[in-house]
Amino acid sequence: MQGSKKVVIARLTAIRAVGVRTIIEIHEDATFSSFFNFYSQDGMRYSTKKLIRFANRNEGLAPWHRAYRMTPGLDVLAKRFEAMPQFAKVTIRILKRRAYLNLLEAAPDVLGIVKVNCQPDPRLMPKPVLRYPVRIPEGYTTISKRVSILTGRG
Repeated sequence: MQGSKKVVIARLTAIRAVGVRTIIEIHEDATFSSFFNFYSQDGMRYSTKKLIRFANRNEGLAPWHRAYRMTPGLDVLAKRFEAMPQFAKVTIRILKRRAYLNLLEAAPDVLGIVKVNCQPDPRLMPKPVLRYPVRIPEGYTTISKRVSILTGRG
């Protein structure tokens, strides 16, 4: 989908003292695991804007084991950036408020989070006993029968 342009519904811009910008965008088609898009931009030139990484919706929520009870969003990330001394200015711009709030309040499975069922490793599972019928030829004599014939007992 290179030709289609992504619709941005919210953007956080954090400007460092040296002029480098960190831009975090939320797109309209955001999923749970790629909710925030982190970009780096050198100065005001749009041509220097480069994608750094994607982050899930729980980015910035600490402690992580309580993230399901916390409210995610750009304001959480803004507080983290404001606490860092290298950032001179942090601004949040919400372009489509209703869509932004709907994405923040949506359940994770609605946003496309995949539930994983734990399946045991088949290499570690006990091997089933195969119950194939064994055909013994008519002329076959078992070893115990042969020994009993040779010793004169049978």
